[in-house]
Amino acid sequence: MESGRKYLLLMAMVGLAMTGCWQPQPPTSQELQRGMVWMMPGVSGWVPEIYPAYRAFRDAGVDRAIRVNDRWFRAWGMFRNLQEIERNRALAAEFAAEIIEYRKNHPHQPIDLVGYSGGGAMVLFIAEALPEDIHLRNIVLCQAAISPDYDLQPALRRVTGHIVNFHCPSDGFMLGWGTRQFGTMDRKFVESAGRNGFNIEQAIADSRQRDRLRQVAWNRDMFWTGHWGTHLSMLAYGWNRRYIAPCLAIDDSAIPLTAEEAHVASPDAQRSDRPAAGSRGAGGGDSMGRFVRHR
Repeated sequence: MESGRKYLLLMAMVGLAMTGCWQPQPPTSQELQRGMVWMMPGVSGWVPEIYPAYRAFRDAGVDRAIRVNDRWFRAWGMFRNLQEIERNRALAAEFAAEIIEYRKNHPHQPIDLVGYSGGGAMVLFIAEALPEDIHLRNIVLCQAAISPDYDLQPALRRVTGHIVNFHCPSDGFMLGWGTRQFGTMDRKFVESAGRNGFNIEQAIADSRQRDRLRQVAWNRDMFWTGHWGTHLSMLAYGWNRRYIAPCLAIDDSAIPLTAEEAHVASPDAQRSDRPAAGSRGAGGGDSMGRFVRHR
């Protein structure tokens, strides 16, 4: 446990050095009229760590309001944020109340939730806390610290689009050993769905709903976007711009099903001098093929 604490402290210090004390600007009325994106950082609760992703969304053309969970941070609180499920669900209910209030004033605008690591579990908790007549559009999970058999059906009932699960098989320290030792956000001592994906038959019992879960596995072609197959590199600017931002496009068809579609959906796909996702990169990687992965 001591080695794990030292590693997390080191990562927090590196993040502080890289991002300073950034806070997002309050949304403008024009942005609120166009819709809302909620971003949830990992269990550190530290807002500046997701600045590269926030910047990537803005540079990719996401012109809606973006809100960031700024109520999770507490000094030395990473393990408590991971393990205190009752507090996390209470916080999720608070965020859900804010979404309900936003929906009252903006009944038709799209609302998307994006969660990183422990924040991936939090966005599922937030969706579950909403009344079933309050609908989100998409939920995007980035290497979520949630168990692979977690029941996704309550969240799906609040979603008109998809749950998109970006997972990374090489994330063995944090989402393999880490969640086996310290538990997932839903308090199971197993490898997380953020590593090897959800077990779709267990996570979605209703087979008619399973095509609304899309699972995207990390591939070595993603290395060129700054995601090196590690846990914290899911926060990389280039990866978020190339892969996550298309899931937030107003045109819901922009959510990629194939590697080629992911590359085309990227706002700077034609300008990149890096190998396209799904092409043969410098390492000679094969095409990713379909992103949808049914286990």
